[in-house]
Amino acid sequence: MKWRVRVNNMYFLRWEDGGLAPVFMINDSLGKLKEACIFIHYTAAKHVAGHVGGVVERVGDDE
Repeated sequence: MKWRVRVNNMYFLRWEDGGLAPVFMINDSLGKLKEACIFIHYTAAKHVAGHVGGVVERVGDDE
């Protein structure tokens, strides 16, 4: 299984500024969601979600 982190209508993309500033993207067009960071390990996704106030979502098998 694979995972991604969502905060409201935004998805976690990456960290910047040495890991101090999270960068998010909005799923506002077809195929855009594929740009979001995909986690292979649930615990890593849960860790990020905890830091950014988000939730972990399972990535569909077709993604």
